[in-house]
Amino acid sequence: MTLEQKIGQFFFPAVFINDSEENIQATEALIKKYNIGGLTFFHSRASAATNYESKKKVEFNDDSYQRLKELIVRYQKCTSTPF
Repeated sequence: MTLEQKIGQFFFPAVFINDSEENIQATEALIKKYNIGGLTFFHSRASAATNYESKKKVEFNDDSYQRLKELIVRYQKCTSTPF
């Protein structure tokens, strides 16, 4: 691994189960470019701690478990170093 790839392994960015396709593709690009070490999953951007002040509506997804599994598989396919 290069030094840049080793440093990328220290990062675990937040991702969200209810993200749009555009956000998912941006995360995939991040994984490929920086060889990040893993991901931290949250239900939605509105349910994350950053929403505390803005009080956005939390979106619920009855298929959260299935969606999470699909996203994990999708993100793992675009990494050269498994999470």
